Amino acid sequence: MNSDKWAGSERMIAELMGTAGMTLEGVLPAVSRRTGIAVPDLRGRAQRSGHVVARAVAIYVLRERFEVSYPNIGRMLLRDHSTVMHSYRSVLSYLEEMGFCRPV
Repeated sequence: MNSDKWAGSERMIAELMGTAGMTLEGVLPAVSRRTGIAVPDLRGRAQRSGHVVARAVAIYVLRERFEVSYPNIGRMLLRDHSTVMHSYRSVLSYLEEMGFCRPV
């Protein structure tokens, strides 16, 4: 796994997971503010590293904090559920590689 492209994402995940008052609808705007990538671009087809990581962080937070199903996350981000699953697992793999525990 290319850890360089994921550098710093663990901090963003921790901030998003710990933000008091965060709502399901607020996840994408919060990721957008932290990354500078507009919400429509998070839903878009761009595969640049920054976009991929930002989407994956949003997917991780939606799944872990709000227990949103893969198909529903896919609908939110205009992605197939299997793509969402792959992104989620990529974040898990990175967090494990870096020695961070998965939230319980």
